[in-house]
Amino acid sequence: MLTLDANVPGIDSTVTLTEPATGGADIEKEEDFRLRGLLAYQNPPQGGSDTDYRGWALSVSGITRAWIRRRGMGPGTVVIYIMCDGEDTTNHGFPVGTDGVSSLDDWGATKATGDQGRVADYIYPRSPVTSLNYVCSPVPGIIDFEISGISSVGSETTTAIADAIDSVFFENGDPLGTGRIYLSDINRAIGDVAGTAGFILVSPSANIEPGVGELPVRGEVNYT
Repeated sequence: MLTLDANVPGIDSTVTLTEPATGGADIEKEEDFRLRGLLAYQNPPQGGSDTDYRGWALSVSGITRAWIRRRGMGPGTVVIYIMCDGEDTTNHGFPVGTDGVSSLDDWGATKATGDQGRVADYIYPRSPVTSLNYVCSPVPGIIDFEISGISSVGSETTTAIADAIDSVFFENGDPLGTGRIYLSDINRAIGDVAGTAGFILVSPSANIEPGVGELPVRGEVNYT
């Protein structure tokens, strides 16, 4: 059931869909809108800078994170990695579609579809005419964890630990090959969860360094 946002004389404002609605995104949260506005204010247009590309990508409905890699597919190319972190977690925040360039681009490269296609088509008329823009989804890099010393904790605590790990990955992960997840940050995040005193992070045992195009994602968390 939908409702028209403006009343039209003689027309019932309530609409019933005969087929399921598809596509679209949840209404943007106020804090996300505020941060996007600050990003635009702090980074005025510069004719195709990295911040321009990031701002363009984030202007597309449903896109919450974006990273820019120059010459990622060779000279003259720009790779835009995107994520769609929203209320719908069925794809764990990764875009739904295939990687490629805009359908508006007459270059013979693979055309992007789905979320990647929407971003590519939005960026195409705004970017420098000499650039070939690829919009891509990061590849999930699954990181399993082993934690000892607190095997008797309940589900509420284990859920909070999982959320703490996810928060570190969200804040510090990037697919540019330059990001690093420090174990000290993970230890600190877990230690802030009530009921975790005495825990020992057995695995991973070294700082996490994702490769180019890879975004760290929490796998299984085993308690021993």
